[in-house]
Amino acid sequence: MSTITEAGATTPEGAEPSTTQEALEFATGTGLTASTEHEQEAQGDESREGGAGAEAARYRRQLRSVEAERDGLREQLAAAHRREVDRLASVHLAVAADLFTIGGVDLADLVDAHGMVDEQAVLAAATALLETRPGLAAGLKVRTSPPNHGAGYRPTAGTPELTWHRAIRGDQ
Repeated sequence: MSTITEAGATTPEGAEPSTTQEALEFATGTGLTASTEHEQEAQGDESREGGAGAEAARYRRQLRSVEAERDGLREQLAAAHRREVDRLASVHLAVAADLFTIGGVDLADLVDAHGMVDEQAVLAAATALLETRPGLAAGLKVRTSPPNHGAGYRPTAGTPELTWHRAIRGDQ
């Protein structure tokens, strides 16, 4: 008597397939799966080509690795340039990041042809920003309100206190 497996294959009694892979082999009757056939064809191509496909794949993986490393180094260099520009701009600006956010300066404009931060370019950009927005300058004391705002009259030391009695009598 025969039994039917999950894959629909008929197996002799007592010869149950233990895995889905075996069930698929029984169902197709070839003993090979589609992925196995593809792998065998790929291996046959590589052996005919002398392993050129494997070598090309190795070079592609190596290229991706080098490109990822390059991108990481590029980000690190840009961060270092940004820190240097912020350091130089903080001498003139209260908030160094204002050079980029308010001034609209691009980091590439502040780097010279040799890849170094150009101090003169940073100074010129900060000066140009301060000409249009002088309130951004470093070292400004921001006064939010007058010292006696809402406090009324306060006599200074050495002056007699003004009272109603003195005001009516005319003693001032």
